[in-house]
This record gives sequence, C-alpha cells and structure tokens, in this order.
Amino acid sequence: MRKGLFIHRIIPANLMPFRADLSIDEPSYRKHLRWLADAPGVAGIVVNGHAAEVSSLSREERKRALAVAHGEIGGRIPVVSGVYSDGTSEAIELARDAKAAGAAGVLYAIMFKQVHFFMGFIPGIKAFTAAVLGGIGNIPGAMIGGIFLGLIESVGPSLFLDGLGIVAPYQLKDAIAFTVLVLVLIFRPTGILGERLAVKKA
Repeated sequence: MRKGLFIHRIIPANLMPFRADLSIDEPSYRKHLRWLADAPGVAGIVVNGHAAEVSSLSREERKRALAVAHGEIGGRIPVVSGVYSDGTSEAIELARDAKAAGAAGVLYAIMFKQVHFFMGFIPGIKAFTAAVLGGIGNIPGAMIGGIFLGLIESVGPSLFLDGLGIVAPYQLKDAIAFTVLVLVLIFRPTGILGERLAVKKA
C-alpha cells in the first residue's frame, strides 16, 4: 500500500478577512493566523501576499496586517512579508516597513509568479561577486563592489558587445558578472579594498 504524500515544513500565505465596509476584520484575522500557525509542519507565515488581497490594501493597512501577525504569532514562527509594488521606490519603502515591524524576511519570489529551486542562483552569484570584488569581510568594499558591478552590467553590453554585432546584447549582462568574478579571482583575489579577517584575541 502506497503511503500518502506528506510535505514537511511549509510556509503558507494567510488570507485576509474583511468587514462589510472593506476594513480588516482583526478578530477573524488573528484567529486565522493562530489556526495557520497551529497546523503541523508550518515553518512560517507569509503576510501581505497575493492570497491576502494585498493589492487592495493601503500602505497603512499592510503595516497593520504585519504588526498584527507579528504580535499574534511572531514569537512562535517567522513572519515573512510580501512586497507588492510596481515601483522600485515604493517596494523599498514597503521592505523598510517590514523590517521596522520585525519581519523575518521579505518575499522575493512574488515578482516571478512562480517559485523554483534555483531562482536565487543569479542574485547569489552577483552578491558573491560584489563581496569578492570589494574584499571578503569588507563591508565598504562590498558596497563599492556592488556599485561597480551594477555600472559594468549597465554599460558593459553596449560598451563591449554592441560593436560585435551581437543581437540583444543586454541579454548577456549576467555573463558579465561571471566574467568579472573570474577575473577578480585570478588577478586580485583579495578584492579592491583587500580582505578583512577577524582577529582572534588570545
């Protein structure tokens, strides 16, 4: 007899109950959050996701929804906040709101409409490249490395690839990050500002 599929450690998104006047029904919302957190195998809760009708919530309502969730279940499991916005500036402000409210993280996957296991590979490579470029363990160096990498990716395709007759050179901007990483590791493995290691006290 085949055993049923059991999924371990999932992070569901909460629903958002409303009153007749379309304001948040906080008592029902708190009850729903507790119900989710008590379910076996739940490792965290996603707040302000698509399932919570986040597109119809104002910024203040999103902040309130996150504050209620953090106060209700934040001490038991991580609360992850969705960042729903069509503009970069607003997305940054929403992420800051989530940080101020004590969220364990923000939902990066929502912009892609689907989740896959290697979706963090390219951002991870670029973050690692920026850190190596500036110097491992060197925070100012990593910031400089990130700015330099962003500039190279912005102007690199038109500067280096456009003249070679490559169609749509900007599609190859990710290859520039790999190239920069390899060149830095070969010619200056300590980075621009040098590697900064912690000194162990005796």
